[in-house]
Amino acid sequence: MAVCQNNIELVKLLVQGGADMDAPDPEHRRTPLLVAALLDYGELVDLLLTAGADAEIRCGRGETPFTIVVQKGCSHALKSLLRHDRTSRRSPRFLDAWNDARRLGHNNVVLVLEEHIMAEGG
Repeated sequence: MAVCQNNIELVKLLVQGGADMDAPDPEHRRTPLLVAALLDYGELVDLLLTAGADAEIRCGRGETPFTIVVQKGCSHALKSLLRHDRTSRRSPRFLDAWNDARRLGHNNVVLVLEEHIMAEGG
C-alpha cells in the first residue's frame, strides 16, 4: 500500500486516477487517511484531505483520525488534521484531546493543541 510506505508520488497518481480516498483496506478495514494518521505522515494526511478524504471517518473501534493521533502522540499528522479542521477552536473536543494527551504524556501533541487553541485567541 502506497500510504504505508509514505509514497507521496504514488498517492498523487492514485488521486489523479480517481481512487476512492475513503476505501478501507480489506485486511484491517482502515482508510488511507487513518493509516497515514496512525503512522504520523503529516504531508500525506494533507494530501489525502485536500483530495477529499473524510476527516471524520471512523475505524472499526469508532475512532477518528483526530482521536487516533492524540492517543498515539502523532504531532505531524495532528498539525495536518488541524489545518483542515473547521471546528471552532473553542470546542470542548480540543480541551478533551488536550487532557487526553497530557494524561498519556504526549507533550508534543499538547503543544500542538495549545498553539491551535491560542491561534483563535482561546
